[in-house]
Amino acid sequence: MSEQASVQKEKLLQDMQTGWETLQAFIAQYSDEQLAGPTDAVGWTAKDHLIHLALWEGSMLAVMDQTPRWEYMQVPKQVWSTLDTGYDEVNAHIQQQHKSLGAVREQLANRHAAVVARVQSMPAEALQLPYVHYQPLAVDETAPLILYLSGNTFDHYDEHIPWMRSLIEAN
Repeated sequence: MSEQASVQKEKLLQDMQTGWETLQAFIAQYSDEQLAGPTDAVGWTAKDHLIHLALWEGSMLAVMDQTPRWEYMQVPKQVWSTLDTGYDEVNAHIQQQHKSLGAVREQLANRHAAVVARVQSMPAEALQLPYVHYQPLAVDETAPLILYLSGNTFDHYDEHIPWMRSLIEAN
């Protein structure tokens, strides 16, 4: 398993880098006004999508530290508890807390760098441990940590880029 785990870790790091480069290239296409201006039907801007990405990616640090994600993301526990029925309330709380595009860009870059550094420093086998190993209260979450890292980095970017593009280009 060690060799396979090492290969998977290297692939994860490569995919994280490629995803990051894709996200940065996407952002670079637009002005600050385009990123912070147009809103969708629920009031989100591209900037709001970016802070969403930053906080969910950064929350993986809390996972790896075996601390609650809601604390790291500064989401009240009662709001976090609504995840059982969907992400809307948590994401709305996140969106309301971050208004400055400059601060959002900085948080996005800092959190990405911190997650990459943490993954680089971890033994490959640790990435194969189930999520519940890191978050004991998540008893039904048995997929390996590496899948959560993918889902909160490059896969998450891929999910949001089309939404941001549609939002910006519709205006």
